[in-house]
Amino acid sequence: MMPAMYRRTSGLVLATCALLGAGRAHAGDTTKQVFDGVTMIVRTTSAPNNVIHILEIDMTKPGVSLGATASSARQQRTSSFATAAGAAAATNGDLFSYTTYATTGLAAGGHAKWADTRDTSSSANIAFSDGARVEIHNAAETLAFDSTWMKGVVSGHPQLVKAGVKLATNPASPACPTRNPRTAVGLSQDGKTVFMVVVDGRTTTSVGMTCTELATLMKNLGAYQAINLDGGGSTTMYLKGTGIVNRPSDGSERVVANHLVVFAPKLGTIGTVEGHVYEEPDPTHVLAGASVTLGEATVTTDDAGHYELDGIPGPGTVTALRPGYAATSVTVTIAKGGTITADIGLSIDPAADFDGDGVPDASDSCAEVANPDQLDSDADGLGDACDLDDDGDGIADEDDNCPLVANPDQADADGDGVGDLCIPEVGGGGCATSGGTSGLLVGAVLLLALAQLRSRLAQLRGIRRSNRLPRS
Repeated sequence: MMPAMYRRTSGLVLATCALLGAGRAHAGDTTKQVFDGVTMIVRTTSAPNNVIHILEIDMTKPGVSLGATASSARQQRTSSFATAAGAAAATNGDLFSYTTYATTGLAAGGHAKWADTRDTSSSANIAFSDGARVEIHNAAETLAFDSTWMKGVVSGHPQLVKAGVKLATNPASPACPTRNPRTAVGLSQDGKTVFMVVVDGRTTTSVGMTCTELATLMKNLGAYQAINLDGGGSTTMYLKGTGIVNRPSDGSERVVANHLVVFAPKLGTIGTVEGHVYEEPDPTHVLAGASVTLGEATVTTDDAGHYELDGIPGPGTVTALRPGYAATSVTVTIAKGGTITADIGLSIDPAADFDGDGVPDASDSCAEVANPDQLDSDADGLGDACDLDDDGDGIADEDDNCPLVANPDQADADGDGVGDLCIPEVGGGGCATSGGTSGLLVGAVLLLALAQLRSRLAQLRGIRRSNRLPRS
Protein backbone atom coordinates (compact mmCIF):
# COMPACT_ATOMS: atom_id res chain seq x y z
CA MET A 1 0.00 0.00 0.00
CA MET A 2 1.36 3.46 -0.90
CA PRO A 3 1.77 5.65 2.19
CA ALA A 4 -0.94 8.26 2.59
CA MET A 5 1.27 11.28 1.95
CA TYR A 6 2.47 9.83 -1.33
CA ARG A 7 -1.08 8.95 -2.33
CA ARG A 8 -2.15 12.54 -1.74
CA THR A 9 0.81 13.87 -3.73
CA SER A 10 0.05 11.55 -6.66
CA GLY A 11 -3.60 12.56 -6.45
CA LEU A 12 -2.62 16.22 -6.64
CA VAL A 13 -0.70 15.74 -9.88
CA LEU A 14 -3.43 13.59 -11.41
CA ALA A 15 -6.06 16.14 -10.40
CA THR A 16 -3.94 18.91 -11.94
CA CYS A 17 -3.70 16.95 -15.18
CA ALA A 18 -7.47 16.44 -15.06
CA LEU A 19 -7.98 20.19 -14.75
CA LEU A 20 -5.70 20.78 -17.69
CA GLY A 21 -7.43 17.95 -19.51
CA ALA A 22 -10.56 20.07 -19.52
CA GLY A 23 -8.66 22.20 -22.01
CA ARG A 24 -8.45 19.21 -24.34
CA ALA A 25 -12.18 19.42 -24.91
CA HIS A 26 -12.80 20.12 -28.57
CA ALA A 27 -15.03 22.90 -29.85
CA GLY A 28 -17.08 20.29 -31.67
CA ASP A 29 -17.73 18.12 -28.60
CA THR A 30 -21.12 17.15 -27.26
CA THR A 31 -20.78 15.55 -23.83
CA LYS A 32 -23.40 13.63 -21.90
CA GLN A 33 -23.34 11.25 -18.95
CA VAL A 34 -25.19 8.17 -20.16
CA PHE A 35 -24.78 5.80 -17.19
CA ASP A 36 -23.33 6.19 -13.73
CA GLY A 37 -19.60 6.21 -14.34
CA VAL A 38 -19.93 6.40 -18.14
CA THR A 39 -19.71 9.59 -20.21
CA MET A 40 -20.33 9.79 -23.95
CA ILE A 41 -18.51 12.41 -26.03
CA VAL A 42 -19.49 12.92 -29.66
CA ARG A 43 -16.80 14.90 -31.45
CA THR A 44 -16.99 16.40 -34.93
CA THR A 45 -13.88 17.76 -36.61
CA SER A 46 -12.97 19.42 -39.87
CA ALA A 47 -9.72 19.32 -41.86
CA PRO A 48 -10.21 16.41 -42.03
CA ASN A 49 -13.90 15.78 -41.51
CA ASN A 50 -14.51 13.17 -38.83
CA VAL A 51 -17.24 12.00 -36.48
CA ILE A 52 -15.87 10.37 -33.36
CA HIS A 53 -17.72 8.63 -30.51
CA ILE A 54 -15.86 8.39 -27.20
CA LEU A 55 -16.86 6.55 -24.03
CA GLU A 56 -15.01 7.58 -20.86
CA ILE A 57 -15.52 4.91 -18.20
CA ASP A 58 -14.74 5.58 -14.54
CA MET A 59 -13.68 2.19 -13.20
CA THR A 60 -13.81 3.45 -9.60
CA LYS A 61 -17.59 3.76 -9.68
CA PRO A 62 -19.48 0.90 -8.01
CA GLY A 63 -21.22 -1.44 -10.42
CA VAL A 64 -18.95 -0.46 -13.33
CA SER A 65 -16.99 -3.27 -14.97
CA LEU A 66 -15.88 -4.56 -18.36
CA GLY A 67 -16.80 -7.76 -20.17
CA ALA A 68 -15.83 -9.69 -23.29
CA THR A 69 -17.19 -12.44 -25.47
CA ALA A 70 -16.90 -16.08 -24.43
CA SER A 71 -15.72 -18.48 -27.10
CA SER A 72 -19.17 -20.06 -27.35
CA ALA A 73 -20.71 -16.63 -28.07
CA ARG A 74 -18.40 -15.63 -30.93
CA GLN A 75 -19.63 -14.58 -34.38
CA GLN A 76 -22.32 -12.07 -33.42
CA ARG A 77 -23.16 -8.47 -34.21
CA THR A 78 -22.07 -6.07 -31.48
CA SER A 79 -25.63 -5.02 -30.62
CA SER A 80 -26.81 -8.64 -30.42
CA PHE A 81 -24.05 -9.66 -28.03
CA ALA A 82 -24.42 -6.53 -25.87
CA THR A 83 -28.18 -6.91 -25.62
CA ALA A 84 -27.94 -10.57 -24.61
CA ALA A 85 -25.25 -9.72 -22.03
CA GLY A 86 -27.26 -6.83 -20.56
CA ALA A 87 -24.38 -4.43 -21.21
CA ALA A 88 -24.64 -0.66 -21.03
CA ALA A 89 -22.31 -0.14 -24.01
CA ALA A 90 -20.08 -2.11 -26.36
CA THR A 91 -17.70 -1.98 -29.30
CA ASN A 92 -16.35 -4.62 -31.65
CA GLY A 93 -13.11 -6.32 -30.63
CA ASP A 94 -10.06 -7.90 -32.27
CA LEU A 95 -9.30 -8.63 -35.92
CA PHE A 96 -10.37 -12.15 -36.84
CA SER A 97 -10.59 -14.99 -39.33
CA TYR A 98 -13.81 -15.21 -41.36
CA THR A 99 -13.34 -18.98 -41.53
CA THR A 100 -13.33 -19.82 -37.82
CA TYR A 101 -14.02 -16.41 -36.26
CA ALA A 102 -10.92 -16.94 -34.14
CA THR A 103 -9.21 -13.67 -33.22
CA THR A 104 -5.69 -12.76 -34.32
CA GLY A 105 -4.60 -12.26 -30.71
CA LEU A 106 -5.46 -13.74 -27.31
CA ALA A 107 -9.18 -13.72 -26.51
CA ALA A 108 -11.02 -14.59 -23.31
CA GLY A 109 -14.48 -14.08 -21.92
CA GLY A 110 -16.55 -15.42 -19.06
CA HIS A 111 -13.34 -16.22 -17.13
CA ALA A 112 -12.14 -18.61 -19.85
CA LYS A 113 -9.59 -18.40 -22.67
CA TRP A 114 -10.58 -19.15 -26.25
CA ALA A 115 -8.82 -22.44 -26.97
CA ASP A 116 -7.94 -21.47 -30.54
CA THR A 117 -6.28 -18.15 -29.65
CA ARG A 118 -2.95 -17.11 -28.19
CA ASP A 119 -0.97 -13.97 -27.61
CA THR A 120 1.36 -12.90 -30.40
CA SER A 121 4.33 -10.57 -30.54
CA SER A 122 2.34 -8.06 -32.57
CA SER A 123 -0.76 -7.89 -30.38
CA ALA A 124 -1.29 -5.77 -27.28
CA ASN A 125 -4.01 -6.79 -24.84
CA ILE A 126 -6.52 -5.30 -22.45
CA ALA A 127 -7.25 -7.67 -19.55
CA PHE A 128 -9.75 -7.08 -16.77
CA SER A 129 -11.33 -8.57 -13.68
CA ASP A 130 -14.93 -8.74 -12.46
CA GLY A 131 -14.29 -5.46 -10.66
CA ALA A 132 -12.14 -2.39 -11.17
CA ARG A 133 -8.84 -4.02 -12.16
CA VAL A 134 -7.89 -3.23 -15.75
CA GLU A 135 -4.48 -3.67 -17.37
CA ILE A 136 -3.13 -3.07 -20.86
CA HIS A 137 -0.19 -5.33 -21.71
CA ASN A 138 2.32 -4.21 -24.30
CA ALA A 139 2.75 -6.01 -27.60
CA ALA A 140 6.31 -6.96 -26.67
CA GLU A 141 5.02 -8.98 -23.71
CA THR A 142 3.69 -12.51 -23.96
CA LEU A 143 0.47 -12.54 -21.98
CA ALA A 144 -0.67 -15.83 -20.48
CA PHE A 145 -4.31 -16.01 -19.44
CA ASP A 146 -4.56 -15.93 -15.64
CA SER A 147 -7.81 -17.48 -14.49
CA THR A 148 -7.22 -16.31 -10.90
CA TRP A 149 -8.29 -12.79 -11.80
CA MET A 150 -8.90 -12.33 -15.52
CA LYS A 151 -12.55 -12.21 -16.50
CA GLY A 152 -11.76 -11.32 -20.09
CA VAL A 153 -9.09 -10.32 -22.59
CA VAL A 154 -9.41 -8.43 -25.86
CA SER A 155 -6.40 -7.94 -28.15
CA GLY A 156 -5.50 -5.73 -31.07
CA HIS A 157 -2.68 -4.19 -33.08
CA PRO A 158 -0.81 -2.02 -33.49
CA GLN A 159 -0.30 -0.58 -30.03
CA LEU A 160 -1.17 3.11 -30.34
CA VAL A 161 0.21 4.49 -27.07
CA LYS A 162 2.87 2.84 -24.92
CA ALA A 163 3.73 4.32 -21.52
CA GLY A 164 2.50 7.71 -22.68
CA VAL A 165 4.41 7.66 -25.98
CA LYS A 166 2.24 7.63 -29.08
CA LEU A 167 2.85 5.61 -32.23
CA ALA A 168 5.12 7.68 -34.51
CA THR A 169 5.06 5.71 -37.77
CA ASN A 170 2.23 3.89 -39.49
CA PRO A 171 2.91 0.17 -39.99
CA ALA A 172 1.62 -1.34 -43.22
CA SER A 173 -1.03 -3.41 -41.43
CA PRO A 174 -3.89 -3.17 -40.65
CA ALA A 175 -4.23 -0.56 -43.41
CA CYS A 176 -2.62 1.96 -41.06
CA PRO A 177 -1.21 4.45 -43.60
CA THR A 178 -4.67 5.17 -45.08
CA ARG A 179 -7.66 6.77 -43.37
CA ASN A 180 -10.25 4.19 -42.40
CA PRO A 181 -12.96 3.66 -39.79
CA ARG A 182 -11.23 2.84 -36.49
CA THR A 183 -11.98 1.28 -33.11
CA ALA A 184 -9.62 1.72 -30.16
CA VAL A 185 -9.39 1.22 -26.41
CA GLY A 186 -7.15 3.06 -23.97
CA LEU A 187 -6.36 3.24 -20.27
CA SER A 188 -5.24 6.17 -18.11
CA GLN A 189 -1.94 6.01 -16.26
CA ASP A 190 -3.64 5.41 -12.90
CA GLY A 191 -5.70 2.56 -14.38
CA LYS A 192 -8.96 4.19 -13.33
CA THR A 193 -10.33 5.46 -16.66
CA VAL A 194 -10.99 3.39 -19.77
CA PHE A 195 -11.48 5.09 -23.14
CA MET A 196 -13.48 3.27 -25.82
CA VAL A 197 -13.42 5.06 -29.16
CA VAL A 198 -14.87 4.60 -32.65
CA VAL A 199 -14.13 6.85 -35.63
CA ASP A 200 -16.45 6.67 -38.63
CA GLY A 201 -14.88 6.62 -42.08
CA ARG A 202 -15.16 6.20 -45.83
CA THR A 203 -17.72 9.03 -46.19
CA THR A 204 -17.46 12.73 -47.00
CA THR A 205 -18.68 13.64 -43.49
CA SER A 206 -16.17 11.33 -41.79
CA VAL A 207 -13.07 10.15 -43.62
CA GLY A 208 -11.53 8.09 -40.81
CA MET A 209 -8.01 8.10 -39.41
CA THR A 210 -4.60 6.59 -39.95
CA CYS A 211 -3.16 4.71 -36.98
CA THR A 212 -0.86 7.58 -36.05
CA GLU A 213 -3.80 10.01 -36.13
CA LEU A 214 -5.73 7.62 -33.91
CA ALA A 215 -2.73 7.40 -31.57
CA THR A 216 -2.68 11.19 -31.24
CA LEU A 217 -6.39 11.20 -30.43
CA MET A 218 -6.01 8.53 -27.76
CA LYS A 219 -3.05 10.25 -26.10
CA ASN A 220 -4.82 13.60 -26.10
CA LEU A 221 -7.86 12.01 -24.46
CA GLY A 222 -5.61 10.93 -21.59
CA ALA A 223 -4.68 7.37 -22.53
CA TYR A 224 -1.31 6.24 -21.18
CA GLN A 225 -1.70 2.93 -23.02
CA ALA A 226 -3.92 2.36 -26.05
CA ILE A 227 -4.61 -0.35 -28.62
CA ASN A 228 -6.03 -0.32 -32.14
CA LEU A 229 -8.85 -2.86 -32.49
CA ASP A 230 -10.52 -4.15 -35.65
CA GLY A 231 -11.63 -1.27 -37.86
CA GLY A 232 -13.10 -0.76 -41.31
CA GLY A 233 -16.57 -2.22 -41.68
CA SER A 234 -16.28 -3.84 -38.24
CA THR A 235 -16.16 -0.51 -36.39
CA THR A 236 -19.30 -0.36 -34.24
CA MET A 237 -20.38 1.22 -30.96
CA TYR A 238 -23.59 0.25 -29.17
CA LEU A 239 -25.33 2.14 -26.36
CA LYS A 240 -28.18 0.61 -24.39
CA GLY A 241 -31.41 2.51 -24.97
CA THR A 242 -30.07 4.06 -28.17
CA GLY A 243 -28.68 1.23 -30.29
CA ILE A 244 -25.80 1.73 -32.73
CA VAL A 245 -24.53 5.28 -32.27
CA ASN A 246 -22.04 5.44 -35.15
CA ARG A 247 -22.46 4.76 -38.88
CA PRO A 248 -20.80 1.44 -39.84
CA SER A 249 -19.17 1.82 -43.25
CA ASP A 250 -20.83 -1.35 -44.60
CA GLY A 251 -24.18 0.39 -44.17
CA SER A 252 -25.17 -2.02 -41.41
CA GLU A 253 -23.56 -3.91 -38.53
CA ARG A 254 -21.01 -6.55 -39.38
CA VAL A 255 -20.88 -9.92 -37.65
CA VAL A 256 -17.58 -9.96 -35.76
CA ALA A 257 -15.64 -12.41 -33.62
CA ASN A 258 -15.58 -10.78 -30.19
CA HIS A 259 -16.64 -7.64 -28.38
CA LEU A 260 -15.64 -5.35 -25.51
CA VAL A 261 -18.57 -4.35 -23.30
CA VAL A 262 -19.25 -2.08 -20.33
CA PHE A 263 -21.59 -2.87 -17.45
CA ALA A 264 -22.79 0.16 -15.49
CA PRO A 265 -25.75 1.20 -13.29
CA LYS A 266 -28.52 3.38 -14.65
CA LEU A 267 -27.90 7.09 -14.36
CA GLY A 268 -28.69 8.40 -10.88
CA THR A 269 -28.55 4.99 -9.24
CA ILE A 270 -25.31 5.36 -7.31
CA GLY A 271 -25.45 6.88 -3.84
CA THR A 272 -22.74 8.52 -1.76
CA VAL A 273 -21.38 8.01 1.75
CA GLU A 274 -19.32 10.83 3.24
CA GLY A 275 -18.03 11.73 6.65
CA HIS A 276 -15.01 12.32 8.86
CA VAL A 277 -12.62 9.98 10.60
CA TYR A 278 -11.57 11.12 14.05
CA GLU A 279 -9.77 9.92 17.17
CA GLU A 280 -12.06 8.68 19.93
CA PRO A 281 -13.49 10.18 22.02
CA ASP A 282 -13.01 13.64 20.46
CA PRO A 283 -14.84 14.21 17.13
CA THR A 284 -12.87 17.43 16.65
CA HIS A 285 -9.57 15.51 16.54
CA VAL A 286 -9.83 14.54 12.88
CA LEU A 287 -7.44 12.06 11.33
CA ALA A 288 -5.82 12.76 7.95
CA GLY A 289 -4.34 9.88 5.98
CA ALA A 290 -6.81 7.25 7.19
CA SER A 291 -7.75 4.56 4.68
CA VAL A 292 -11.53 4.21 4.22
CA THR A 293 -13.05 1.32 2.26
CA LEU A 294 -16.50 0.51 0.88
CA GLY A 295 -16.65 -2.63 -1.26
CA GLU A 296 -13.74 -2.48 -3.71
CA ALA A 297 -13.32 1.28 -3.41
CA THR A 298 -10.73 2.81 -1.08
CA VAL A 299 -9.96 6.48 -0.45
CA THR A 300 -7.69 8.37 1.93
CA THR A 301 -9.01 11.05 4.25
CA ASP A 302 -7.86 14.57 3.45
CA ASP A 303 -6.25 17.04 5.84
CA ALA A 304 -9.68 17.70 7.38
CA GLY A 305 -10.21 13.97 8.00
CA HIS A 306 -12.95 13.90 5.34
CA TYR A 307 -13.76 11.02 2.98
CA GLU A 308 -16.34 10.43 0.25
CA LEU A 309 -17.23 7.11 -1.41
CA ASP A 310 -19.84 6.03 -3.95
CA GLY A 311 -21.88 2.86 -3.55
CA ILE A 312 -24.74 0.83 -4.95
CA PRO A 313 -28.02 1.48 -3.07
CA GLY A 314 -28.61 -0.87 -0.15
CA PRO A 315 -26.70 -1.97 2.95
CA GLY A 316 -22.92 -1.66 3.00
CA THR A 317 -19.97 -1.66 5.36
CA VAL A 318 -17.54 1.25 5.61
CA THR A 319 -14.20 0.42 7.26
CA ALA A 320 -11.59 2.93 8.44
CA LEU A 321 -7.91 2.06 9.10
CA ARG A 322 -4.92 4.09 10.23
CA PRO A 323 -1.58 3.10 11.70
CA GLY A 324 -1.69 3.03 15.48
CA TYR A 325 -5.45 2.60 15.67
CA ALA A 326 -7.83 -0.35 15.79
CA ALA A 327 -9.80 -0.80 12.57
CA THR A 328 -13.43 0.28 12.87
CA SER A 329 -16.38 -0.62 10.65
CA VAL A 330 -19.85 0.90 10.45
CA THR A 331 -22.91 -0.39 8.61
CA VAL A 332 -24.71 2.07 6.35
CA THR A 333 -27.73 2.00 4.07
CA ILE A 334 -26.95 3.81 0.85
CA ALA A 335 -29.79 5.77 -0.72
CA LYS A 336 -30.36 5.80 -4.47
CA GLY A 337 -28.92 9.02 -5.85
CA GLY A 338 -28.57 10.44 -2.35
CA THR A 339 -25.85 11.23 0.16
CA ILE A 340 -25.62 9.92 3.72
CA THR A 341 -23.17 10.85 6.46
CA ALA A 342 -21.17 8.34 8.49
CA ASP A 343 -18.48 9.69 10.82
CA ILE A 344 -16.09 7.03 12.11
CA GLY A 345 -14.18 7.15 15.37
CA LEU A 346 -10.92 5.23 15.76
CA SER A 347 -9.41 4.18 19.08
CA ILE A 348 -5.68 4.10 19.78
CA ASP A 349 -4.41 0.54 19.92
CA PRO A 350 -0.78 0.01 21.04
CA ALA A 351 -0.87 -3.48 19.52
CA ALA A 352 -2.21 -2.33 16.14
CA ASP A 353 -0.33 -3.68 13.13
CA PHE A 354 -1.73 -1.78 10.13
CA ASP A 355 0.45 -3.44 7.51
CA GLY A 356 0.36 -6.95 9.03
CA ASP A 357 4.13 -7.39 9.08
CA GLY A 358 4.30 -8.51 12.70
CA VAL A 359 5.78 -5.23 13.95
CA PRO A 360 3.43 -3.06 16.05
CA ASP A 361 2.76 0.33 14.47
CA ALA A 362 4.21 2.15 17.47
CA SER A 363 7.69 0.79 16.69
CA ASP A 364 7.34 0.18 12.94
CA SER A 365 9.67 2.28 10.77
CA CYS A 366 7.09 2.07 7.97
CA ALA A 367 3.70 1.40 9.50
CA GLU A 368 1.78 1.53 6.22
CA VAL A 369 3.87 -0.91 4.13
CA ALA A 370 4.89 -4.40 5.26
CA ASN A 371 8.61 -4.35 6.14
CA PRO A 372 9.35 -7.08 8.69
CA ASP A 373 13.10 -6.50 8.21
CA GLN A 374 12.71 -2.80 9.24
CA LEU A 375 15.48 -1.73 6.84
CA ASP A 376 16.31 1.98 7.03
CA SER A 377 19.37 2.49 4.81
CA ASP A 378 19.56 6.27 5.24
CA ALA A 379 18.86 6.08 9.00
CA ASP A 380 16.26 8.82 8.79
CA GLY A 381 13.70 6.98 10.93
CA LEU A 382 11.59 6.11 7.90
CA GLY A 383 11.95 2.54 6.64
CA ASP A 384 13.13 1.86 3.10
CA ALA A 385 9.67 0.49 2.24
CA CYS A 386 8.27 3.99 2.87
CA ASP A 387 11.17 5.77 1.16
CA LEU A 388 9.34 5.33 -2.14
CA ASP A 389 10.78 6.29 -5.50
CA ASP A 390 7.65 6.68 -7.60
CA ASP A 391 9.47 8.06 -10.64
CA GLY A 392 12.30 5.49 -10.59
CA ASP A 393 15.13 8.00 -10.71
CA GLY A 394 16.99 6.54 -7.74
CA ILE A 395 16.04 9.35 -5.37
CA ALA A 396 13.56 8.70 -2.55
CA ASP A 397 10.39 10.79 -2.88
CA GLU A 398 10.97 12.59 0.42
CA ASP A 399 14.32 13.88 -0.92
CA ASP A 400 13.23 14.33 -4.57
CA ASN A 401 12.40 17.84 -5.81
CA CYS A 402 10.11 16.30 -8.42
CA PRO A 403 8.88 12.96 -7.01
CA LEU A 404 6.59 11.97 -9.90
CA VAL A 405 8.81 12.78 -12.89
CA ALA A 406 12.25 11.13 -13.24
CA ASN A 407 14.96 13.77 -12.79
CA PRO A 408 18.15 12.17 -11.47
CA ASP A 409 20.06 15.44 -11.97
CA GLN A 410 17.57 17.29 -9.66
CA ALA A 411 17.93 20.38 -11.89
CA ASP A 412 16.20 23.42 -10.36
CA ALA A 413 17.19 26.48 -12.39
CA ASP A 414 15.19 29.01 -10.39
CA GLY A 415 16.07 27.53 -7.00
CA ASP A 416 12.46 27.38 -5.87
CA GLY A 417 12.71 23.83 -4.51
CA VAL A 418 10.65 22.35 -7.34
CA GLY A 419 12.61 20.50 -10.03
CA ASP A 420 12.52 21.93 -13.55
CA LEU A 421 10.90 18.76 -14.94
CA CYS A 422 8.06 19.01 -12.42
CA ILE A 423 6.61 22.13 -14.02
CA PRO A 424 3.79 20.95 -16.33
CA GLU A 425 4.30 22.06 -19.90
CA VAL A 426 1.46 23.41 -22.00
CA GLY A 427 1.07 21.00 -24.90
CA GLY A 428 3.59 18.52 -23.54
CA GLY A 429 4.92 16.68 -20.49
CA GLY A 430 2.53 14.73 -18.36
CA CYS A 431 -0.43 17.08 -18.78
CA ALA A 432 -0.78 17.67 -22.51
CA THR A 433 -3.29 20.29 -23.60
CA SER A 434 -4.65 21.26 -26.98
CA GLY A 435 -3.72 24.43 -28.76
CA GLY A 436 -7.21 25.79 -28.12
CA THR A 437 -6.77 25.87 -24.36
CA SER A 438 -7.10 29.30 -22.81
CA GLY A 439 -3.64 30.55 -21.80
CA LEU A 440 -5.16 32.35 -18.82
CA LEU A 441 -6.86 29.18 -17.59
CA VAL A 442 -3.73 27.06 -18.01
CA GLY A 443 -1.60 29.70 -16.31
CA ALA A 444 -3.94 29.87 -13.32
CA VAL A 445 -4.05 26.09 -13.01
CA LEU A 446 -0.27 25.80 -13.23
CA LEU A 447 0.26 28.46 -10.56
CA LEU A 448 -2.17 26.68 -8.24
CA ALA A 449 -0.58 23.30 -8.95
CA LEU A 450 2.92 24.58 -8.34
CA ALA A 451 1.95 26.23 -5.06
CA GLN A 452 0.34 23.03 -3.86
CA LEU A 453 3.25 20.93 -5.11
CA ARG A 454 5.73 23.06 -3.17
CA SER A 455 3.63 22.54 -0.06
CA ARG A 456 3.52 18.78 -0.62
CA LEU A 457 7.26 18.60 -1.24
CA ALA A 458 7.84 20.36 2.06
CA GLN A 459 5.59 17.84 3.77
CA LEU A 460 7.34 14.92 2.07
CA ARG A 461 10.69 16.11 3.31
CA GLY A 462 9.30 16.41 6.83
CA ILE A 463 7.69 12.99 6.97
CA ARG A 464 8.76 10.90 9.90
CA ARG A 465 7.11 8.02 11.60
CA SER A 466 6.09 10.18 14.56
CA ASN A 467 4.03 12.38 12.24
CA ARG A 468 1.85 9.47 11.14
CA LEU A 469 1.23 7.75 14.46
CA PRO A 470 -1.35 8.87 17.06
CA ARG A 471 -0.54 11.18 19.88
CA SER A 472 0.36 9.53 23.17
